[in-house]
Amino acid sequence: MAATTSERLIATSDKSKPRHSRGIAPAVKQARIGRPLEVSVVDVPRMLARYETSNEFAPSEIGVQSAKVCDWRCPAGADHSYVAKAESVFKSPLSACPFCSGRKLSITNRLDVLYPEIASEWDVDLNDGPPAVVSTSSKSAWWRCATCDHRWSTRISRRTREGTGCPKCAGIKNAARMSGTSWGRKPMTTIADVPHMAVRYSPENELPADQVAARSTTVRKWQCPEGADHVYETRPATVFNIASSGCPFCARRELSVTNSLTRLHPELAAEWDTARNGGPPSLVATSAQAVWWRCASCSHSWETTVRHRALERGSCPQCSRRGRASKAAQPRPGRSLVEVAPSVAASWHPTKNAPLGPEDVAAMSNTSRWWLCDYGHEWETAPAHRSSKRRSGCPFCTGRRVSTESSLAVRYPEIAKEWHPTLNGALTPEMVMPSTGKKIWWRCSAGHDYESLPGNRTKNGNGCAYCAGLQVGYGNDLVSMAPEVASQWDVKKNHPIKPDEVTAGGTAKYWWLCVQGHSWETTATSRVRLATGCPQCWSGWRRSLPEIALQYELERLLPFPVFGDSEVRTPTEAWHVDVLCTGLRIIVEYDGSYWHRDGLQRDLRKTQDLMSAGWIVIRVRQAPLQMVGRWDVLCEKKDPDVFTMTVQVLGRILEAAEAATDGHPAKKGLDVLRMSARAYEKGGAAQALDAAKVALADGRINRPRPISVRLPRPPKPGQSLAEKSPMTAAEWHPELNGPLTALDVANGRNSKAWWLCSLCDGAWEANVNGRTRVHSVGCPDCARKRSSLPRQGQSLADLHPEIAAEWHPARNYTLLPGDVKPGSNQRVWWRCSLCDNEWETAISTRMKHKNVGCPTCGWARRGVGHARPKPGQALADLFPEVAEQWHPTKNGSLRPGDVKPRSNKHIWWLCKEDHEWRTSIDCRTRSRPTWCPSCRKNPDSNMTPMFDLDF
Repeated sequence: MAATTSERLIATSDKSKPRHSRGIAPAVKQARIGRPLEVSVVDVPRMLARYETSNEFAPSEIGVQSAKVCDWRCPAGADHSYVAKAESVFKSPLSACPFCSGRKLSITNRLDVLYPEIASEWDVDLNDGPPAVVSTSSKSAWWRCATCDHRWSTRISRRTREGTGCPKCAGIKNAARMSGTSWGRKPMTTIADVPHMAVRYSPENELPADQVAARSTTVRKWQCPEGADHVYETRPATVFNIASSGCPFCARRELSVTNSLTRLHPELAAEWDTARNGGPPSLVATSAQAVWWRCASCSHSWETTVRHRALERGSCPQCSRRGRASKAAQPRPGRSLVEVAPSVAASWHPTKNAPLGPEDVAAMSNTSRWWLCDYGHEWETAPAHRSSKRRSGCPFCTGRRVSTESSLAVRYPEIAKEWHPTLNGALTPEMVMPSTGKKIWWRCSAGHDYESLPGNRTKNGNGCAYCAGLQVGYGNDLVSMAPEVASQWDVKKNHPIKPDEVTAGGTAKYWWLCVQGHSWETTATSRVRLATGCPQCWSGWRRSLPEIALQYELERLLPFPVFGDSEVRTPTEAWHVDVLCTGLRIIVEYDGSYWHRDGLQRDLRKTQDLMSAGWIVIRVRQAPLQMVGRWDVLCEKKDPDVFTMTVQVLGRILEAAEAATDGHPAKKGLDVLRMSARAYEKGGAAQALDAAKVALADGRINRPRPISVRLPRPPKPGQSLAEKSPMTAAEWHPELNGPLTALDVANGRNSKAWWLCSLCDGAWEANVNGRTRVHSVGCPDCARKRSSLPRQGQSLADLHPEIAAEWHPARNYTLLPGDVKPGSNQRVWWRCSLCDNEWETAISTRMKHKNVGCPTCGWARRGVGHARPKPGQALADLFPEVAEQWHPTKNGSLRPGDVKPRSNKHIWWLCKEDHEWRTSIDCRTRSRPTWCPSCRKNPDSNMTPMFDLDF
């Protein structure tokens, strides 16, 4: 009897295996068939129906995921016998069968059996034989038309699936050159024409299978024969293109009785953690969802995916680790401790490990064992620690454990002499290593008892903490060592610490109080050993780096001179200020938290007094100080960032200038301040920080010296500025000129001085003789204001009243069209007379381009101009047949004569059958236009659909 196909394949595969794997016992051979049996062929009806009885193994011995090659018989045809792996048949029986998938010829897929009318046109001469081919083959073949005897070449699948015929009979020109391409109407392929679709087409559908196109996109209902609950909905086109019918249950995308975890893997379902998962298992066996499991052996709970357990055979991690550890402890052949590390096995303890010997333990075992070195030292550790690359030896010999040779008493006998006799209990120097991490009690030669680590004494050389001043006791406190320094102890701020509780050394800081009432913080070491005293009494007035940096930054930003560490007099008192700008009457104060912690009332009184005198006061308050004034700035407790602090101060200056009265100098210079602030913020970094650091390092700020002023030679009698030019002398600045007055300078002196405008209170610098000559300019701000005013009859309101009519009445404040020139570059606000839109632009821009007005109206005019067609170019002129379908009501006032044919605007249309739809004008007028989607026909053609294609 001839051997079956499966026997021949098994024999062939056995020859390719190594010789030592041949002739395996049947029991061992059965255990190695595929993976461990969980679900066999008997449990899957569709596989059992195809399983051949002539196979070597019974179907109960073959798992569904097995890679074993077996014989199968497909029920779709009598000649459908084939050989395949069990896992391939389990995944997809149709694709596993070479006859159903069209890979081999059968009576169920032959062209001459299924399509005899097409096979009658088979060209036997050019094809070298009869039509013994698969009906779905993609190979090209020659055909001879039974009507016109025309020969052409095309694929077999195009004739069977797409229904193409003779191109010449279809009326196509150059049919001989078209290589089988047919342009005639193709007959519709219905679901009834496709076997695998007709079997699955549900009778519950509205239309029968012979009236629905096989490539239809309308969703239909299907019934898969693989399971009673395999009912799903999808498009016929999807089923037509997918040989496995696209069943979501067969693909294991949806739950079914045939693919559930309980059905396919009952042993895994038994380990399902119902409590933590919130119910029984209701997932597909190949689901990627992570769920909780509880081991049936050790009750360990863990989380992993269903796919990992079903396909990858994942098990309890705790049991797996325990099994791996037990397996690793047992040496494999050639991996015992004696074979791998004989030198380590030589120190195996002969009695404490009984009855095990080094040959019974794996070299990489992690179980602790006892060892005995050549010097008689015993210790316990795992063989893996001794057999790895970093082999550990005897801890006593290597100094990791104390021994008679490595103890503190042997290696450091001088330090061991200071071992405290009683406070260490039963511990002795012979029991301690020099590098131990345990604190030990000691007694120095002076009789001081203290506690310290042996390593600090042996490695760092530390001795008695009391003798070194690190601990208080035995007469080393501050009162005993330095009574003069202890008399300046600040009792309130150091409470509850007392001077007799600290030593004269150490790095801890304490508070001190001098006889002048100054309080400061420093270390006792600095007071006793460095002999430092009160910093205020020693250095006088001090300035900090943030204060100096703020002064230097403002000097580069403000349009008037900025002074630091100055004095300002009010009608009631003279105040010391940090940063001063007299030209804008602005004062900036930097209040450090240390120096101003108790000066809230004084700072408040100082701010109110200066503001009542007409000054703008900006205070930078360091946290946690409270706010004092309206324009205060709060910064961090540590030294603030100079750039951020300056930006905040500039913002407060702008806010205060906007809120100031109209005659205030800061109000007048608001535009300049805004430009300076924008330019500074755009820079993104401090500009004068380095200069401030240099000034602080030079000591010119830490130790200020009085500025000496050398007075000029007094003028001759009757020649002083106050006597000869009293009106000019009335504008002499009373503060910025120091001690000089108008009586101290000559009327014609060629030197600069500061002046205060009597009209705008603005400060400026100019030569004295320049002010006293005939054509003196005076205040530059007032001069610029006079030059910017238009002459009578030359203003914007006089020359261009139509533009002045759009002048914004509120957003330009007090500025009016009669106060500006038509060519001014000043940006002002305008209001459109048509749409009430507001915009800002320069006056000169509106004069240069008089037709440029409201931008919103301009955009609207440009949009209308682009959308409006030229005469004779409208949709009604070029496409009258399309314009006839223009919807009369749903497009508002828009008409076909108002739009262009290529416009993308979406319009409503109305066909002759009263069907309404909405699409763009371009879709109706392009080379391949669209028509009514309901009618689906060209108005010039009488052809109508012959059947429903289910779009």
